[in-house]
Amino acid sequence: MFDMLRAGLFGRRHSMCGTQSHCNKCHQYTPLGNDSWCLGCTGVEALQGELAAPWRTPGFRAAANDLVVSAVRGVKALRDLSRSVYSAEQSRAATRQVSSKASSAPPSAPGTTEAIRPKLPAPPHPPPRRDVLSPDSQSGT
Repeated sequence: MFDMLRAGLFGRRHSMCGTQSHCNKCHQYTPLGNDSWCLGCTGVEALQGELAAPWRTPGFRAAANDLVVSAVRGVKALRDLSRSVYSAEQSRAATRQVSSKASSAPPSAPGTTEAIRPKLPAPPHPPPRRDVLSPDSQSGT
């Protein structure tokens, strides 16, 4: 299947200068072989063609719709995760930079917060236990 995508179901998009550093469509990813588009952009174009083609069974077309929507949700989730990881890395780098300027002491390892906040007081002891008498032992006089 990937060979069909690489070959481009709608004709090849050859680059004029041989190899390129970025896809001509998304300008982000490296194209495959002599193609000027990356595999993702080629796949999106192939999907558009397949969805526009006539379908003889509406149930299969509905399943294809669901499959495409699931793929889009998965790609969006990956992009959101990528953005979160990048943001966390930037925050962590900024925090380390600020803390190293503020203190000459080496930064503490992640997860060690003993030096930052005071220890919590010990919890109070529970009240003494009372024995609960059963109904039989209460009436036995």
